[in-house]
Amino acid sequence: MRDYPAMDLAALVQIGRRWWGLVFSAAILGGVAAFLVSTRITPTYEARTTLLVVQRQNEGVVQLNDLQTAERLANTFSRLVTLRPVLDRSIQEGSLPFDATELEKRVGVTNPRGTQLLEVTARASNADLAARMSNTVARAFISSNEAALTSRPGQVSVVEEALPPRDPVSPRPLVNAALGVLLLAVAAVAVIVAGEYLDDTVKSGEDAVERTGLPILARIEQFGRLNN
Repeated sequence: MRDYPAMDLAALVQIGRRWWGLVFSAAILGGVAAFLVSTRITPTYEARTTLLVVQRQNEGVVQLNDLQTAERLANTFSRLVTLRPVLDRSIQEGSLPFDATELEKRVGVTNPRGTQLLEVTARASNADLAARMSNTVARAFISSNEAALTSRPGQVSVVEEALPPRDPVSPRPLVNAALGVLLLAVAAVAVIVAGEYLDDTVKSGEDAVERTGLPILARIEQFGRLNN
């Protein structure tokens, strides 16, 4: 079995001094490449509309049980927002440039834990379109729910309409550039350390002494050409 030399801290420091330029160059290359690629990717904007779900009740004081029921309703309603009838209605009312399948991929609904809220999010390559999609789907669901009040015990209202977002959620060139710097630097270090560890050639007298444990008996020096 091949015996590879052990690498201590001093050896790693020596390797670092020898190859730091390559690691630095690789890190810069990774950052620049990641930044340039990110700036050429079509941006994606995300808009959010917040809804409030309340239980239909008779006049009187709101009880704790009413709030708990409303929370459960919000969780249930979150699964109804992206059903095909709501999506078809959204496309028709908002003149959205998607079919129901594509719209479903672009719309998401969450119910923050322990709340009566629904957060309808929509993603698009245009900020205004993302806001329009989110608000249209939210209003279409409210209309659908009002039409089915006899079978659904909850009411839904808009708490906060979506506004066109200023910044895209992806890509993020600066973040990607930082990741590119880190990843290529780590890759360069890994390749260099592996190469040095697997290299068992003797490059100097000190290497020979370290590997064999024997002293140097003589040196052969290289002289320049002698002129006659």
